[in-house]
Amino acid sequence: MPVVDRQLAVIDPSGRLLAELEPLAAAAQLGCVTAPPGAPPADHADCAAVLIAPALAADLGLAPPGAPPRWIVGNAGDPARLAGAAAQAGAAGVLLTPLSVAALAACVQLPAPAPELDLARARGLVSTSLVELAGNASDILRAIAGGFGAEDCIVWSLDGSQLVPSLARRRPDDAYRTEIAGAARIAAAAAGTVITGGPQPRAVIAGALGPAAAEVGGLIAIVADPPRRFSAAERADLTALAIRLTRELPWLASHRFVADAELPRVASDGRSPRHPGAQAGGLATGTILGGTYRVVHELSRGAMGVVYRGEDLGLGRPVAIKVLRPDLASDRDLVARFRAEAGLLASLHHPNLVQVYALGEHAGEVYFVMELVEGQPLSEVLRATFERSEWFPTAAIAQIALEIGDALDAMHAIGVIHRDVKPANVLLDRERDRAVLVDVGVAVKAGDQRDAAGTPGFAAPESFLDQADAPTTDVYGLAATVYCMLAGRPPFGAGPASQVVQRQLGDPLTPPSQLRPSLTEAIDAVIAKALSPVPKKRWASASTFSIALARALDRLPTSDSSLVQELEDPIRAAELLLGPTEGLDSVGSFGLLPPPPRVITGHVRAAHLRVLSRLLQHHIGEAGFAQLIADTPALADALASELAPLGWVALGDLVAALALTRSHVPSQLVPRKIGRGTMSATFARLFGANPAALTPDEAAAALPAFWSRYHDWGDVEVELADGRAHVVLHGYAGSADVCTLVAAELERVIELTGAAGVGVSHPACVFTGARRCEYRVVWKAAPRG
Repeated sequence: MPVVDRQLAVIDPSGRLLAELEPLAAAAQLGCVTAPPGAPPADHADCAAVLIAPALAADLGLAPPGAPPRWIVGNAGDPARLAGAAAQAGAAGVLLTPLSVAALAACVQLPAPAPELDLARARGLVSTSLVELAGNASDILRAIAGGFGAEDCIVWSLDGSQLVPSLARRRPDDAYRTEIAGAARIAAAAAGTVITGGPQPRAVIAGALGPAAAEVGGLIAIVADPPRRFSAAERADLTALAIRLTRELPWLASHRFVADAELPRVASDGRSPRHPGAQAGGLATGTILGGTYRVVHELSRGAMGVVYRGEDLGLGRPVAIKVLRPDLASDRDLVARFRAEAGLLASLHHPNLVQVYALGEHAGEVYFVMELVEGQPLSEVLRATFERSEWFPTAAIAQIALEIGDALDAMHAIGVIHRDVKPANVLLDRERDRAVLVDVGVAVKAGDQRDAAGTPGFAAPESFLDQADAPTTDVYGLAATVYCMLAGRPPFGAGPASQVVQRQLGDPLTPPSQLRPSLTEAIDAVIAKALSPVPKKRWASASTFSIALARALDRLPTSDSSLVQELEDPIRAAELLLGPTEGLDSVGSFGLLPPPPRVITGHVRAAHLRVLSRLLQHHIGEAGFAQLIADTPALADALASELAPLGWVALGDLVAALALTRSHVPSQLVPRKIGRGTMSATFARLFGANPAALTPDEAAAALPAFWSRYHDWGDVEVELADGRAHVVLHGYAGSADVCTLVAAELERVIELTGAAGVGVSHPACVFTGARRCEYRVVWKAAPRG
């Protein structure tokens, strides 16, 4: 509502600003007075606001305490000048021309104190995981905007050399995007409210993303319409949000998010304009395929063609669109085979096999439409692991091999051979805690005529020879991938296909234990059988091989003195965890009384149960697992395969499931595997930052903050020293297995920061008579920079 009987002081000797303001001020029931630049502050004390031309800001100095708010008035075409003038004058903000009645009314209205709303907003922002922007940009941004009582939240992220926006507002036009982008740059530099010009003004506050002002990696802005002056508390909260998002930029850079506003426009003739950067022979951004799928942007290029991120307009879901190379697309026989094989693959619904939705042609381009898996290629994860001078964890190797082996069996059951199993074609999906086999571009029906194909070093020798492909061809590819995970290199090296095939057929295999001394001869034997140059001598199926491998890996010793510290196998530290718990069954013989009966309360993230159920299935098989569920119906929901990893389950269900698992998988390392697996799959998402961007001390100090994102029983205290942390856990874990699981979670979190030599001991435990559980975590920080 308009402010009555208030005055605006105008500092502009030229008189142009006053002439523009007077009719608008009259409409807003405001008076205007001119104020000479050198007038003492007292002369402005009875004014509602002081409006200043940019050229005079430097002469005024900062506003004294208690003075009316100052506003710089100017044109958006010179943002640097406006931002600098606002900073010099200590202004509350910037008014962009052309001015309006609504803009003047907003600049004289002081923000009403709202401590309860400020507290609620701060709590809401703290609980918001910004990493979810990678998959839910619009929903998360709308929630953030709502916390400020605003209509829009925009994040500009750096994509190459350009800042690309994601907005909460649905389908904004180009004029709006340009207007707010200019205002946000001024607001981020001036640290105040910017009110845009024109008949429909809006208020904007913004913060820069980047480690320093000179290294802006993006912007985040809040937009309110109609305009108002944002409070100091709101600006402080946005600054804190910008700092959080800056820390998460490395993770978001590899999982770039796309909101509705980022989608391209369609021309009036119905055709999509070609993006300036579109490659010849590819699909232009905005192209509509089959009336259903829209191209969003390019993801990658490979030997078979180009992969784009797309949108299923009918179902509102993201998809991957792969366009074949022009020379392949012109081969009608090849395309016909692809179409038949795509039909077969589309009939498969397997969690570890990328789902094929459609195959079609558009303007001579042949394309596949597939499930979009948001994850990192195994090849990149391996490269980063070995660059840190670490071995890839054997528990992760077993899980990946079992899942990809099961996916290959599903393909083989319908007569399709993948032929290109390799680390680059395995995506690690953190969100759903799974490994996914992708790229069916060279797949063939068993026994069909085919051309030589595959990746030298991972493809079986028969893929490049005049021999038929069979399921054992993919067994070889999976085994070569496993060898690379175990030893850090392909089994027979890489290079031209003819040279690699010659080595595969004639050279002896180097046992992986010679390269990684913690491995055993049992593992060597399993791998050697799978990599036999004679297909009939290999394991008969991919899952048979992966199960044999998992069993061999599970029998690894708990320590290995010959393994160098920098290349520590994760199981090496197991003794630190198992020592205090191995004798729990005989506690009574030492005269210790068991703890009094207590009720197990609280909840944990369902990701723990997802990892546990997968471990059970790997050891007892699907049929055994199904029978187990039938025999224990009380745990059927907790162990269901469709359980959402980020949902919550009762702590009591986890305790019962751990006890059940121990009765079928007699391994002291079961809770440890669950704790480590859960953190590996979910920490970056639930904590809200890339752990590799943290130091071990920062990760340990943040434990009280992220504990509640995994557990709502108990609370923790942390004391930090040089390269160690003392963690005290208050609360009832329900069983000693949960204590071991927690220790494994602590260990894995510190490892994810890149620290080496991580160890966790559990010197005091409630289940051995102590009043509370205590953990001691030690590490050696990895060099940075």
